[in-house]
Amino acid sequence: MTGIIVDLYKDYIKASKEFKRSNSLNFLNETESLFLKLLKEIKNYLIERKDSYYGNFLVNLKVKTSRDDKLLACVSSETYPFSLVCNPINLSLYSIEEIIFIICHEIEHLIFNHLVLLNELNPYNNPKITNLFNYAADASVNDRLISEQNRWSYDFIKIPKNIIDSPSFASIFKIKNVKSNQNCLYYYNLIKEKEIEEENKTKEELFNQKLEEQGEGAGVSSDYGTPSLGNDKNSDSNSQEENSGENIANSKNGQGKHREITDHDWNNEEDTLDDNSKEVLVKKFIEKSTKDMGSFTRGLLPVNLSEELDQIRGKNVIDWKKLLKNFVGSVNDGYKKTFYRLNRRQPERFDLFGRLPNKIIDIVVCIDTSGSMSNEQIKEIFNEMFAILKLKKFHLTVIECDAKVNKVYEAKKITDIQTKVLGRGGTCFTPAIEYINNHKEFRQSLMLYFTDGDGENSIPKPKTYKNMWILVQFKGRNYPLSIEKPYGIVTRLNK
Repeated sequence: MTGIIVDLYKDYIKASKEFKRSNSLNFLNETESLFLKLLKEIKNYLIERKDSYYGNFLVNLKVKTSRDDKLLACVSSETYPFSLVCNPINLSLYSIEEIIFIICHEIEHLIFNHLVLLNELNPYNNPKITNLFNYAADASVNDRLISEQNRWSYDFIKIPKNIIDSPSFASIFKIKNVKSNQNCLYYYNLIKEKEIEEENKTKEELFNQKLEEQGEGAGVSSDYGTPSLGNDKNSDSNSQEENSGENIANSKNGQGKHREITDHDWNNEEDTLDDNSKEVLVKKFIEKSTKDMGSFTRGLLPVNLSEELDQIRGKNVIDWKKLLKNFVGSVNDGYKKTFYRLNRRQPERFDLFGRLPNKIIDIVVCIDTSGSMSNEQIKEIFNEMFAILKLKKFHLTVIECDAKVNKVYEAKKITDIQTKVLGRGGTCFTPAIEYINNHKEFRQSLMLYFTDGDGENSIPKPKTYKNMWILVQFKGRNYPLSIEKPYGIVTRLNK
């Protein structure tokens, strides 16, 4: 860390302490002024470092101060350019390296489009959903930053205490087997699934309780009807739900075991931009921030973010059908006899058969059934696939998978394809990959994985001959592939 940053930080902390002691407006103004100077120097320092991309993004954010005592830091999307809004008094509790961590944390929320994603999940601004999403997004972002810190041994960031990462997330919500380094939807779906389980359990307990009560009052009669549980505003289940939200809020504000390092301004009432406008502007922000990046720094970007940049710049997308055509016939499945080739052992014997490689294409098609594709799209995909294969010998297996493998079947002709897929749960690629890896018959297969792209950050290496990830447009949006190392080609479904 440079000497000027260290000196500015000392002056900033001193002014902050004076404000807390005297509550003087002059010291508050001085604290804010010194913080802005400090952040300017931090910005320059990060830009000069070639082993990190955060400075390139920070330089394209406006920096504003806030006196909201509930706020630590957030990215505001009210206007463009976007703003990094910070409370200097609250941030003075942290070291320089911890402040940089918090800034990087907010940048990650922006470049992974969490602002838009929350609005899609929570169009009516339900505060409970916002709160749950806050936990999920933080677990995802903080895991990434911790992973980066461990990988590159950054000396300019320090992980603050009591942040929300995957272990603390699992502890707060009492969920077992929580994976690390996943995208925010993975963590959000875990919470929602647990919430549904607990709600069903509570309703079942209340239902049984009311049955017992009404049974006792009615004697031997069984004509007591069905009690109304879901719509009873005074029911215990609703009371429990409200208390649950209160407990989460208390935990978040530091009264519980864990405390988040930031209180995001996700649902800003002054925010007038719609989701489509935000998404366009986020892409514009990413493009502008990476424009002058050196090749080494650009190589540090997550794979899914690099792919998103390729989409923004309009790079040519490889046609998956052309790739499939090139692959046809490339897998050797034994030999067949032919008179058109001499016998290699006895070439003078024209009456003996020679041998030719028996070319066959072996394909395993994985379909993300989490809601990414419509039945019409599935039918269209297989129509094109069978048109390519109609003059070839092939073996085709279909695996339907959302958060688990739901169905596996073979298809020899188009009428074998089952367009009404099972699932429609959360997205998880690993179950399908593990199924393939556990069956040796797929070793020489081409794996085609049709998905909207939004799943885990990492997967086991598929034990197949070649792999292709085909991203399907979902609700007008082009998600990048969330996997950082896909072990294969990533392309998009041509419309």
